[in-house]
Amino acid sequence: MKYQNRININSFSPFSFKNYLHLFLIFAAVTASGPFVLKEFSWHPGKALVISILVIFLFIFVIRRNVVFSKFSIYVSCLIFVQILYFITKNMYHFQYSYFNNILLFVGLIITIIFIISFMGFEKFIYSNIIFFSLLSLICFLGFLLALFGKIEPQYFFDRGNGETVYHFYLTTANTLFPVGGGYIIKMAGIFTEGGTMGFYIIHILLLNKLSYNNKNYERILLVAGLPTFSIAFYTSVFIYYILFYFNRSSLKFFLFSSGLLVLSFYLIGYYNDTNSTASYINAFIIERIGPYGTGVTGGGNRAELLSGSLPYIAERPLLGYGYKYLMTTLGTAYQASIAGQVVMHGFLGIVFVFLHFIILAIRSFQLAILNGNFLFLKASWLMALNYIQRPYISSYYIYLIIISMLYLLTHYYEKKYRLIKMPAIN
Repeated sequence: MKYQNRININSFSPFSFKNYLHLFLIFAAVTASGPFVLKEFSWHPGKALVISILVIFLFIFVIRRNVVFSKFSIYVSCLIFVQILYFITKNMYHFQYSYFNNILLFVGLIITIIFIISFMGFEKFIYSNIIFFSLLSLICFLGFLLALFGKIEPQYFFDRGNGETVYHFYLTTANTLFPVGGGYIIKMAGIFTEGGTMGFYIIHILLLNKLSYNNKNYERILLVAGLPTFSIAFYTSVFIYYILFYFNRSSLKFFLFSSGLLVLSFYLIGYYNDTNSTASYINAFIIERIGPYGTGVTGGGNRAELLSGSLPYIAERPLLGYGYKYLMTTLGTAYQASIAGQVVMHGFLGIVFVFLHFIILAIRSFQLAILNGNFLFLKASWLMALNYIQRPYISSYYIYLIIISMLYLLTHYYEKKYRLIKMPAIN
């Protein structure tokens, strides 16, 4: 099935200097928070920068006096207030004050959403995200090539605290590298700590593009630039992405040819594993990690082991979990990367509040599919859900903004015939 552009790029006014300045502030705040690694540089102010930018937003609200409180911003703010109430309850229930970071995150989200709607509109914000991450991916891909051909050397960046060292190659970071000839094969991590996280974010931007402008050039850039992440989750997501949005009878031959070529490549890599160093490294990067108990170079902390280790704790406190501090001190930081570990932390009830924006998006996508026969958002929700099962990194400033952007697209551009809530045009 072919999908045309969802939004006419000419439907919004050209970017002004103020728009660029506002976008710079937003991206500076987003990349100053986890899981981005810029805050690990000694010169970077970290959370202080996020707070400072939010204060600037509030100052702009005061001096401009044209703040827009649309029905969409009120609707999303109500969802966020529900989440804030949940984390306040968690603080009192577990007597752990680490959840104040989540509360501050949600307050910052409300300010940022109102700022976007008031001074640029979500159309420009979404388009800017696609361009930003496409350019970022291209730059990181260039860093991968320069490292491969020995043009740049790894520089020590920081220790993740779990025995892994993160290096930077000026244009990209990497936590896994192997010398090959005069260069290095690296797991391209971009401005994150590891390649899987980079791939995780690329998938979100791919879906955001598919649901909005459907720009083929940016789509190709993101797909190709994500290959050096050597992330099994990314490769699997790309495969499912193709099946969901492009697979049809006419592409069956191409699909079978590509699948056969991939299987042959894996076989040859495995066959030459012991005699060719490059094949050995690729084998360790990818093939040995396939399966529930992968043993590759980054196979530690695999999801099957994390699941089995979490089950006894889930059985003891299934509703509200043990809290963040208990998870970190008893089970370790690796359990954050498992959906089972998230259930240990929050409980099944708590997971509903943590994933509330996504759950609302999925429910409304299902309603749109049933009432209007449009499965576009439902397909995107399926792929996102699969990613969250493998990597539940939803509690981040940027991911929440992406999900809210998708919710905006759904309510503003798709629920025309069967509106679930009446959404006015947002200028």
